[in-house]
Parts: sequence; C-alpha cells; structure tokens
Amino acid sequence: MTARKRAGLMTAFVLLAGCFQAEAPAPAARPELRAMEKDASNPERRIMALAEQPDVQTIPALEAIVQGGVDPAERREAVYALADVGGESNAAAIADALRDPDDGVRRAAIDVLSTMDGEVSAGLLTGALNDADPRIRLAAVDAFGDMEGPTATMALQQALADPDATIREAATELLAERSGGR
Repeated sequence: MTARKRAGLMTAFVLLAGCFQAEAPAPAARPELRAMEKDASNPERRIMALAEQPDVQTIPALEAIVQGGVDPAERREAVYALADVGGESNAAAIADALRDPDDGVRRAAIDVLSTMDGEVSAGLLTGALNDADPRIRLAAVDAFGDMEGPTATMALQQALADPDATIREAATELLAERSGGR
C-alpha cells in the first residue's frame, strides 16, 4: 500500500470517527448508532451508519475506503454507500472500484453503475469488459443489456469478440433483443 493510500485511509477513518462525534444524535435518540460506534469489528455497519447521516465529510471518507480500504467487504459496502449518498455524481469514484483486486468489489461497482442512467456510467463500465475474470466480464455484459444508448450497444458488440463462449453468447442474445429479433 502506498503512503498516499495509507494517508487517505487514515483521513477516512478520522473522518468516520468525526462524523459520529460532531453531529451524533443524543444517545437516547439513536442508541443503535452508539453501539455501532463502539463496534470496530463491523465495518459494514459503520459504513451504513455513515451513509444514513451524510454530511460534507461522508463522500471523501467513502471514496478513501473504496480506494484503499483493507477489508474487501468494507470496500464493497462503501461502493454501495457512495451510490446511495451521491448517486451519479459519484460515478467516477465508483468506477475506481472496477480495478479492485477483489471480484466482489468489482461486481458491486458493476451493479451500481448499471443502475445509473446515461452514457457516462456506460462509458465507465466499458473497462469491465477487459477484466481477467470471465464472471466479471459476463456481469458487465448483462449490465449493458439493461442499459440504453450507443455506448452500451458498442460494448455488447465488443463482447462478441470475447474469448469466453458464454460471454459471446450472452452478447449475441442481448444484441438480438435490441434489434427486435428473438
């Protein structure tokens, strides 16, 4: 891990801790948040709590976790939280997760980007067609099947040249559905 990523992670965790201290509700109002604050062993719950009460520090903290979090489950939850908190405005940060070493994090990024409208998310998702894991490439093809627009169509056409027969077949079926065949 680079010093820059390590520094970003430290900042994210400091920001996460600050979110609970700066504007935390009274203990009687939200006792479950106080329990989560103390539960360092459950990063997913901390991320969910952060996304439920977003402030100006939330998005940078989540981006830092996506880019350099140690735990894949935490990075995956941060991808979903970025979508919940900022939606399409966070598409580029979510797309960073397409390069994550963990296939679950990459899959989360595909899931989230596929729900966003527009050519921007389709363009960002195109990189997943070059993933080494055929399951990730197939997930990307499926996502493009649900998207509209020329970028999605071109991505499906690109998938016709994939070395994996399952991916080529899926792309063929999805393109046939688009053209009214089938």
